[in-house]
Amino acid sequence: MTGPRPAGDGPRPAGDGQGPNEPKRRPVLRAALSPPAEGIDPAARLAAAETTAAEVLRRGHADDAGQAEVETLVRLADEVGLDELAEVWGWAEPGSLPAALWACYALRAWCRTRPEEVEALVRAGAPHAEVAASIVGLPVVPGREDLRALGDELVRGVVSRDVPTGLHRAAAFARVLAAGRGASGPEDTDQGRLGHRLLSTADALEYAARRASGRPG
Repeated sequence: MTGPRPAGDGPRPAGDGQGPNEPKRRPVLRAALSPPAEGIDPAARLAAAETTAAEVLRRGHADDAGQAEVETLVRLADEVGLDELAEVWGWAEPGSLPAALWACYALRAWCRTRPEEVEALVRAGAPHAEVAASIVGLPVVPGREDLRALGDELVRGVVSRDVPTGLHRAAAFARVLAAGRGASGPEDTDQGRLGHRLLSTADALEYAARRASGRPG
């Protein structure tokens, strides 16, 4: 993620949360998302990133994916750790599916762990990014609970609904935050640097959305 890398604040369950008759799917995914060992071949690491990202979407979009399965995917960063997801996906090429999923989970974590900061950025940025704000569907006066719910909804839209639409919405949200952080200002300040990184994230998410819809140009 091209902004702060907040840690997920949800509790990590001690068990896998599944009944005795349910398929043991979540532990397998959790193991697959473990950070790669040092010295792993870059091609193998890329293949692992792409495979696990595709598996998340496959599970969320499966015909038999129930609400519990979808919500487990929404809370994936809480369960396996945001830093662990960064090791698996965050380094991937901007615009790729792994990098796009990482950005969505990082935006969600930012909304949940630092809602007061996100609230301030949204209120400052929305008037300067009205089109993006309308794509996101922001309330006129968003509160912290609204933003926590939005973080979940951004991930949910990608992992269980229409992928291009979900990625476009996440990109629009990053653009609103960038406007609030002062992306039009100089890059030689902390505020300006973060704003420009958020703009880069928005651009990469939009590119990923075009790729997902079959229009990479």
